[in-house]
Amino acid sequence: MEVKDPEIARKRAIADKRRESLALARSNIKPKSQITKEKDNEIALMKAENERLKAENAKVLAVKPKLVKKYVREPEPVRQRPIRQEREPRQEREREPSIDYLAQKSYAEQLQTRLRDNVLQRIMSDTFM
Repeated sequence: MEVKDPEIARKRAIADKRRESLALARSNIKPKSQITKEKDNEIALMKAENERLKAENAKVLAVKPKLVKKYVREPEPVRQRPIRQEREPRQEREREPSIDYLAQKSYAEQLQTRLRDNVLQRIMSDTFM
């Protein structure tokens, strides 16, 4: 049954390749029971390997004693607070401020201090005189 049409021949070739690949894939499918058996075998091998390694480590540790290093810590010095030096009490200014000081103040501050001084002077004069 030869087909003369090249398009149909190409499609049949593709279909044949698909069938072959599906058959190959189906042949590689493993049942769940086989997968679990393989896992159980692998787990058993790993456990046996772990037991063997533990036995080897126990032999090595039995032969080689552990070295215990002891560190001697020196006690830290006790911290003391620094001695507080007493300050001399501030003396209020009774004299007029210097020219440099007044030059540094802004005009508003100067007016505020003058008004405050005037009010204090009036209160003192009314109270004591």
